[in-house]
Order: sequence, then structure tokens, then C-alpha cells
Amino acid sequence: MKLIETQGITHLEKFDSCLEWYWGTDYANGDLYEAEDVFLMGKRFEPNRLILVRYPEGIVHEPIQSKENQYFGNPAYIDGKIYILLVNFEEKAIRVFQYVYDKENLVLIVEIPLCEVKDCYNLKLDASPLMLTRQSGDDQFQIIWPEKVEFTIGSRESFLFRSGEKLFFSEWHEDSEYREEVNIRKYPSGELLEKIDGTVMTMPNGENWILG
Repeated sequence: MKLIETQGITHLEKFDSCLEWYWGTDYANGDLYEAEDVFLMGKRFEPNRLILVRYPEGIVHEPIQSKENQYFGNPAYIDGKIYILLVNFEEKAIRVFQYVYDKENLVLIVEIPLCEVKDCYNLKLDASPLMLTRQSGDDQFQIIWPEKVEFTIGSRESFLFRSGEKLFFSEWHEDSEYREEVNIRKYPSGELLEKIDGTVMTMPNGENWILG
């Protein structure tokens, strides 16, 4: 049995398409949107911590130290690379970093003014390719970076991934019983192309399976 020193982070999440890396955070003020609310209300702001853990060695990496008035979103793993989402509310900046783990080095990929988004509600990094996306509370789906795209989706839809000129979403229903559909939309218009009964599962090699 191994003892992994995480300094209080007791749950790790698995990256999609990766068998070697896990990540964890302490959610000091909830998720990114809730942390933003705390900051805007002028209340005491607890920054969160983000750790990366390499399997099977159990080595813990903390690429960016916790700091006042900044907060981590969920990281992403794409093509053997780890990306970190960090919002600095005091500096009004959204930053995406690549963590070069074999060199323990950080590379700033992009910095976006925080004013370019209405708020941080459902702001996250998505994979294949790397994108910064946001789903607003009024059913608008946005790609913030590297391109700007916006269109309306259903109130029960959640973005999954992009493949070429298609965007895949999951939609849940509660008719006689709970069920899910995969909605395929055209990029960048958002036009609905196809609905498939089932759910999507991402395999360790990055391939997506629709289970229906």
C-alpha cells in the first residue's frame, strides 16, 4: 500500500484518454463560478489547489501554487499534454497553461481578458482539439478560444467533444424513464444534424464509443 502525500486532497479524477495521470483539487470555494461569486461579493476568498498525480509511481506534481484571488478550473489532457485553466480575478485574466511534466515547466498558451465572458458559469477546457468553452444559464453554447462561436442548445444538453466539423452533445430526458441521447451538431453553426439514442464513453486510446 502506498501513502500519497496530497496535503488534504482526498479524491482524484481520471483524465479521459490517459492511463498515467490523475488530477485533484480541494474546491475551497466550490467550482469556478461559485468562487467568482465569492470574489465579486467582496467576501474572504479561499484559493483552491490543483495537483497532478502520476500513476503508477504516485508522484505528486503541483505546477502552480495556490494564490489569493485566483482559482483553478478543471484541467485537460490532450495528445500526451496536460493543460491547466486558471482565472485570476484580481488581474481580470483567464489563463491556459501547458504543463511540460517531464521538465516540470509551465508554458502560457493564451491569456484572455475576463471581460470577454459574461461570467465563469460552466467555463471549462475541452479536448480534441483544445478549446475553452462555456455554457450559459440561458442555453447558449460558446467557444471562447481558439475561435469564437456561439449558438443556442437545449436546456438539457451538455457539450462532449468536437470531431472535425461536428460537435457532439449529450442530452438527458425523463419521459416514462430516464434516458440519454447524443446530439450531433454542425460546426460552427450549431445546426442539429442527427440524434442517436445512447451515451458516449471515451476509451483509454482516445476513441469515443456511443453506447446505445
